[in-house]
Amino acid sequence: NKGHDHYHKDEGEGMDMYQVGTSRGCGGTGVWDGGKLYVGRNYKSWNVIANGPIRAIFELTYDAWDAAGTKVSEVKRFTVDAGHNLDQIESTFTFDGGKEITVAIGVNKDSADRGQSGKIEVTKNQTDGWFTQWEMQKENGSLGEGIVVPTGLRGFAEDKVNQLVLAKVTSGKALRYYVGGGWSKAGEFTTKEQWNSYVASMTSRAKSPVQVTLK
Repeated sequence: NKGHDHYHKDEGEGMDMYQVGTSRGCGGTGVWDGGKLYVGRNYKSWNVIANGPIRAIFELTYDAWDAAGTKVSEVKRFTVDAGHNLDQIESTFTFDGGKEITVAIGVNKDSADRGQSGKIEVTKNQTDGWFTQWEMQKENGSLGEGIVVPTGLRGFAEDKVNQLVLAKVTSGKALRYYVGGGWSKAGEFTTKEQWNSYVASMTSRAKSPVQVTLK
């Protein structure tokens, strides 16, 4: 109601400043063959599983696409919890051949609002299973993006527009990971160190979830 471009301005309710373009945005997936990223098209169908005030769960289904000669399809299940900056995603890839394939989870190398790029710092922690990018924009504060792969992170790569986090998957078995971001103007994370500490803490939680036993 305020007009098309009002959401590109900070009016006290946040703003749209994350450029995606042809990149994987923050947490989009693809199949990596060691030199090229093969990605699917937009999701074909969706299903809302839960829509409560604390947790929302929904699934997106993607038609099969060609990944260097292998037909691959994907179902993504998102679990979005109130008060968390990282969302849990379980991606189940289905493909023929009975072998593992390498999946990449991507982050746009430079998503600064309308090209107002400043300094960009990347932190890679393969041992613990997380990746962060901290973008100090020339305008509109700083952005932090993060990816957590609690088990099975196999390394990192990049192409022209994406930083990539790599994992091996088998057909029909879900890959669990977490993606999200933070904005310095929200006041929670105003430095790269604070953002990295949050992502590292979320990684530890994901590796050691609360166990509930009913008797």
